Amino acid sequence: MDSGSENSYGVEDTGSEYCFPSELVRDSKTTVTLDPTRLLLGLKDPIDIDAFAPRLRGLELTLEGDPRDRESSIAPRVNHTTRRYWVRSLSGDAARSDILRAAEDQFGDNVDWIAPVYVYPGESGLSGRYCPLPDVLLIKEPVEHPSLREDTERSRYMICYRYYRVVDPTTSAYELRTRLLDNGDHTVDGVQFDSMPMLSPYSYEPLDTFYKADPPYLGQWNMVKVDAGGPGVTAWDWTRGDPGVKIAVIDSGCDLTHPDLAYVAGKTWGISPGIGEEDPATSFAPRGHGTMVAGVAAATTDSLKGISGMAGLCKIMPIGLTTLSDSEITNAIIFASYSGARVINMSFRVLPSLLVDAQIQGSHNYYDVVLCASAGNGDKPGDLDNSTGKPATDFPASNKYVIAVGATDQNDHRTSWSNFESEISVMAPGTAIPTTTVRGTGNMGEVGNDYTSDFRGTSAAAPHVAGLAALIISRNTSLTNVKVREIIESTADKVGNAYDVKTYNELRPNGKWSRMMGYGRINAYDAVIRATTPWWPLRSAGSVLAPESAVSDESIPPLLAERLERAVQAHETALADGVASSTLEELHRTLVVLGRNDRVRLLVREVMGSTAFQELLRRDRETALTTFGVDLPKNVSVRLLDVDGEQPTAIVRFSVAAGRLIADVDWHPRHGVSTRVRREN
Repeated sequence: MDSGSENSYGVEDTGSEYCFPSELVRDSKTTVTLDPTRLLLGLKDPIDIDAFAPRLRGLELTLEGDPRDRESSIAPRVNHTTRRYWVRSLSGDAARSDILRAAEDQFGDNVDWIAPVYVYPGESGLSGRYCPLPDVLLIKEPVEHPSLREDTERSRYMICYRYYRVVDPTTSAYELRTRLLDNGDHTVDGVQFDSMPMLSPYSYEPLDTFYKADPPYLGQWNMVKVDAGGPGVTAWDWTRGDPGVKIAVIDSGCDLTHPDLAYVAGKTWGISPGIGEEDPATSFAPRGHGTMVAGVAAATTDSLKGISGMAGLCKIMPIGLTTLSDSEITNAIIFASYSGARVINMSFRVLPSLLVDAQIQGSHNYYDVVLCASAGNGDKPGDLDNSTGKPATDFPASNKYVIAVGATDQNDHRTSWSNFESEISVMAPGTAIPTTTVRGTGNMGEVGNDYTSDFRGTSAAAPHVAGLAALIISRNTSLTNVKVREIIESTADKVGNAYDVKTYNELRPNGKWSRMMGYGRINAYDAVIRATTPWWPLRSAGSVLAPESAVSDESIPPLLAERLERAVQAHETALADGVASSTLEELHRTLVVLGRNDRVRLLVREVMGSTAFQELLRRDRETALTTFGVDLPKNVSVRLLDVDGEQPTAIVRFSVAAGRLIADVDWHPRHGVSTRVRREN
């Protein structure tokens, strides 16, 4: 390369410094600045880190790894992969062109590219450093350019953006983006870089899982604290999950051989298939983080081994990330959604991304997915930073479609490192959490070395909420993601230290909210009870509404009408065969979707289950409903029966589509409700 010539990265080689753009406009709100002392080396073929590091000797470069960022056990690690390594100048000066040429000579034809590192405003240390990859552009509108080729397979997994690779070796994504913006056909937000963070973004990654737990192992205190299990009637007495409900764990990957984790059949991958940059056969090793997260959410229950996760009968869909780039995270979210996940857990932090934002919104709105994420461990408020406009709560937890989860300790106090303020939704246990870990690396003695007793951080808190969402859906599959979130937030306990309990003074849509604790610490029992509907589960196989008038109603959405027709046909066939129980459930479930009414559910869930209401019934049956303030919806009437017995019964009359139904509803304080739906005579 001659001084002053154009190099293979599309930037000017001055002979003294390797000149990448000193600033980049990341999006319409953010401009980032170059860190001239750091680089990301991209290789064509993988090299193990132990073989890579010695080859930097004599190049005036060293492998990145700042000890100051590793002092805390909740600090993330440098995001090296076997084909992408972060390096910095030994002298602390800007990297010179001769150093880069020497690096090219050292690694020869295996050099794919050498890319710059930029600093996101308002971020301290290495956490704000990232690389806009030089060989990829993400573009909203289709574009034809000789230097770009669309990767249709990757584009298929995206919402709003298309994935283009730079195929001209004499230019780069930085230069091509400038050209596209200069021609006036695209906006800054419409042409995005694919960004890779310097730090591994998981909110907790243990430096050594062989440490002794301090304090000693406390058992599954976390599940007792949130009323999932333990003495008395708990959430697990109602449901421990449903194998048909899938929880996607987008993380560092899971130990697929762990005996206490049940994975989705046909969806069991250590890394995202076809969407990562690495070869899993050579680069992927299941770190502890993803395995620990999966265990909190859904370690198997009643297995006579290890521990129980929040939703132990649900299945885990493990999706491991390798480069943690924007496009990889985006593809992982849509892959999980498209593959049937009802819940997605994201216990990691990355820099805000328009690409990831669009995907989260799409999965929420189009796939009805509940998304949960760790709020972060910076002990910082989530208000907008005045200088950058960036939420201090970690992204993606700061996205409004995501349930942002903070961490509490055994005393129901916010941990000293848990982020707080405007984006926080709820809290969950996040210290000394027993869970699964990579086999053989644990510390739990008699329980086994496949488990650890001290998973901590908001990474540990988030999967409690993901598991709770799965329990709620298992109990009532007709609930939307919006309703699931409402239930989680509205049933949270208003806990905290002496200061925090005084901060529940803001009224938000789902109740009183605190700037320190969100809506409070989750309560699994109350949430599952709230999710229980008088139309499910079914314990009666009585006669069923004939569907003619209901299906003919034009107000029924076409997909639900088709579902009802199929359910009726299946039930009629099953009746003829004498095996109608399962088809009856599907038919009732479909009718519930068509005609469910929140106020009717509220009547049976809260009024029929209220001791005060039962006492009122015994004194004044005729006026009990109005006295208790029950506001029935239009076309719904209630007649109360058997109020003196242990199991009060109500006849609730309501409309489903164009038909009239009668539902007999039985309520029991432990077994919940059962129904029989029939046509009115």
